[in-house]
Amino acid sequence: MPRNKPMWVPKSLGDVIAEREFVLTHRSKRKARILVRFGKPVLGRGASKRDPWWCPVEVKGAGLDSFRPVAGVDALQALILALELASRVLPDEVERAGFRMTWLGDGERLVLARHALSRDVEGAMLSLFATLRDVAVTLSSNDTDKRRATQSLRRIVHAGQRGIRPRRTGRARRWRN
Repeated sequence: MPRNKPMWVPKSLGDVIAEREFVLTHRSKRKARILVRFGKPVLGRGASKRDPWWCPVEVKGAGLDSFRPVAGVDALQALILALELASRVLPDEVERAGFRMTWLGDGERLVLARHALSRDVEGAMLSLFATLRDVAVTLSSNDTDKRRATQSLRRIVHAGQRGIRPRRTGRARRWRN
């Protein structure tokens, strides 16, 4: 019977395709920095189509030095998962070490800012459409209450100016079929 040979895993970072420096703030207010570097996704020599791609990730600084190859089914997935490591896993590890991790003063959107922003925009749009639907229901009901509809529209405008989601009213829901 043939022996299973160990899976190839990169041992070094290789060609660096991106890096980001994060600021760490300790509970004692002491600051430190870590540098996260992403290597170019690679496939091992002689790899078959079934072998994973790897995106090496290196972390240096604040006593958190590590090297982690992240696997994916193709180069893009390996890269995305490596970015997710820096966005989701690394902040938890930094927190366990007593630090808070930020980039440009933001602790929420460390790597995939557009992704997080698009979720916020999507939520705001869904809320807007729900409120507009409620206004339409109010205006088309038998006992049209234009004052209530006007108030709902004003809430939408006010919320948009302040960057918040409009508050939903419970009354329009009763008129749905």
